[in-house]
Amino acid sequence: MARTFEEIVTEINTEQAQYPELNDLNSNSADSFWKLIKNMFAFLVRTYELGLDKFKAETDYAIQSQQIGTLQWYVNRVKEFQYGDLLHVESNKVFYANFDATKRLIKQASATETLGGNSRAKIVIKAVKSGPVNTLVPLSIDEHDALKEYIKKIKFAGVTIETVTLGADTIRLKIEIQINRLMLNPDGSRIGSPTDFPVKNAIVQYLRELPFDGTFYWTQLTDRLQLLDEIKDTVVQQSWYLNGGSFTEFGRLYAPASGHLILDQNSIINYVS
Repeated sequence: MARTFEEIVTEINTEQAQYPELNDLNSNSADSFWKLIKNMFAFLVRTYELGLDKFKAETDYAIQSQQIGTLQWYVNRVKEFQYGDLLHVESNKVFYANFDATKRLIKQASATETLGGNSRAKIVIKAVKSGPVNTLVPLSIDEHDALKEYIKKIKFAGVTIETVTLGADTIRLKIEIQINRLMLNPDGSRIGSPTDFPVKNAIVQYLRELPFDGTFYWTQLTDRLQLLDEIKDTVVQQSWYLNGGSFTEFGRLYAPASGHLILDQNSIINYVS
């Protein structure tokens, strides 16, 4: 791990102290030639050590990425799927002839291992593509069929894989927000900007930034909202989810079946002073 600039300078000074003949080079001046030389050397050493840290991180990631058959390996390979391109097989390797970013549909993916109906393990892969305005949307039927065929080609023999591509689960919330009246109107809009609703915007942004196939928590949402200067307190009172059928109430946490979430426009945000 790279040392700080100050740590390197201290080590240089410690080493210098071993050579009394260098004492005459000491100076209290901030811009003395000897001090500038030491600072320059310390800067070069730190730059070199930071480069080593970066190289190690990149090497570690490359090694981990090559560990085939892991759940993360499947996620990485799914994100390499190129819609409409032919797969090649050579020397037991499956690959595309050319990299084409415009054909890589998969924006987010996850892989989990679970038991199937026959009590045999299977891998469930969830995958979605980019939609309008930074949203995630399911693949079309043709895109999904192509992805499933691609996975058949790259997967390990004997491994059962199920692919899922769904529209976002909907979260409906009932929240009480104590507002800062210096900054917000009673309806939650920003003073001087009646179309800007900071609390609602922060909730939408929190849902977008959740890790794909992650879990929604009341406490995490509360912590995010408490970062806003526009509010004084937050209390999540009730919450519901919808992923087909009707809204179902849940408490404190929810793992979306689709892997991603959107906010229901009928959520209740009560603003109090």
